[in-house]
Amino acid sequence: MSFTLKDLKTELRLRIGEPTDGTVGSSVTYQDETGVDEAALALNLAQNKVCDDALSTGFALLQGRKKMAVVSSTREYSLPSDFTSVLDLFHLHNGSYYRLSRHPLRMMKDRLSVSTTGSTYSHYDVFGRAGDVLVESTVTTGGVTTFNDTLKNFSTGSLGAVGDIVFNITDGSYGTITGIAVGGNAGTVQVGGLTGGRNNEFDSNDRYHIETKEQILDVLHVYPAITAGGDLVTVQGNTAWGGSSILTNWILADEVILYSISVTLASPLPVTPVRVSVVDVANATLDTVVAGSNEAVFSEGIKLDGGVARNITVTDADGASVTPTYYSIKAYSGTEELELYYSRIPVNMSANTDYSELPDWARESILLWAIYLTSCKIFGGESNQSAQARTQYEFEVQKIKRFMRVKDQDRLNLVTDVVASRTIPTHKNVPTNIALPLG
Repeated sequence: MSFTLKDLKTELRLRIGEPTDGTVGSSVTYQDETGVDEAALALNLAQNKVCDDALSTGFALLQGRKKMAVVSSTREYSLPSDFTSVLDLFHLHNGSYYRLSRHPLRMMKDRLSVSTTGSTYSHYDVFGRAGDVLVESTVTTGGVTTFNDTLKNFSTGSLGAVGDIVFNITDGSYGTITGIAVGGNAGTVQVGGLTGGRNNEFDSNDRYHIETKEQILDVLHVYPAITAGGDLVTVQGNTAWGGSSILTNWILADEVILYSISVTLASPLPVTPVRVSVVDVANATLDTVVAGSNEAVFSEGIKLDGGVARNITVTDADGASVTPTYYSIKAYSGTEELELYYSRIPVNMSANTDYSELPDWARESILLWAIYLTSCKIFGGESNQSAQARTQYEFEVQKIKRFMRVKDQDRLNLVTDVVASRTIPTHKNVPTNIALPLG
């Protein structure tokens, strides 16, 4: 049975002896915020607290599931923004699941060979934080502290802002954005100096990406790197381009993760490397990369749904149209993937998302922590009343952990006859050293 924010607020006011708005207000003005619903704030903080404190080995109040396409030669993946801990991680390979074991890769990284590859991932670790990638593209013109990209629209502010981090993938350097000068749809990005790279500057056709300054995503490290050859398929063979500078209304039958687009160029060849862009029918560029050896590799991967019309454009570094003669497209078919089961935090309850995601048997713990928070305000800080609520909350969390362990156990193995035979009556007693037929 689920419960709503309104139900919790009513019970919270009843438990603290405040049936109407009073000390815990519904629209309170603070120095930095206005219109704060204190009861809702306390309850949302409480359900996050309960999810964190109730987490134990193999058990979580809320479980998320995410499938990630396995990318060749990749050892790092960003995790979801609501992630708190890995519960289970599997690599689906050739129709079978392979479970990854946790290993302290951060401590053993000096012994890991970057050239080692395998058919399946065997180990993982979670450490480090990363920002959300806003854009990945290429530099039109650049210098030590600025670069220009004529194919990206920086005017909306969605591709980067002051304080965000820009990584020069080609050079291996990075720096912090200090300003963006917008002219038309193009933008000149100012960077307060690059560090950590070979030349620490932007050159024409350097690949870059911009991450948010808020490093909100945990990073999943896996080992060894995967060739993923069986999952990488050619979804479009060596096909004639069609004579126009734009390949229009290109439609996939099934959903894929785009890996690369190869183009065959006619003479005379462009002086500079060409850019290959995937554009939807509304002229929103999904991604742009520079073709190396005539193959444009989309390293981050682009999820392309089937049945959707898109255009493919090819230009030189100055944006002038280039017409190939043939093209081919490779993509990950999705038959090889990482399947992650993880504990997560709940969505905040509000007027639009009124129902709590937590189960009914966690209701008491949510209320007890909310009572603790509101008691701190009512009594001007920590008090006997708030301390009592905190103690009750800690007991309630232990009950939740015990309940989660019991509810998922095999009932037959919980109790045995300790007076007579210790053998559990089962349909077939199989010795524990005999492997199950998993194949």
